[in-house]
Amino acid sequence: MVNGGGTRLKLIEAAAHARPMVATVLGAEGLRFEPEREILLRDDDAGFAAACVALLRDDAACARMGAAARRRAIDCYSAASASGRIAGLMQAD
Repeated sequence: MVNGGGTRLKLIEAAAHARPMVATVLGAEGLRFEPEREILLRDDDAGFAAACVALLRDDAACARMGAAARRRAIDCYSAASASGRIAGLMQAD
């Protein structure tokens, strides 16, 4: 069985630092990043490479994608977000 758990943590960390991301569907499985806006998902070698090259050639796209990914990381994966969800679950009982 292939497990990409470490990759997911790296993607969240990259997003928190406003970096554009390219990953496979499996590598980003379970994460809430919006494809084509906050992350590029490519499963074939040529598509993955082309997405990386496209980002390397487009600083504005990198900045837009990185900023969008950072907002998502803060909203979904920050300590404040997690503690708020935990508090909400505890109050629901």
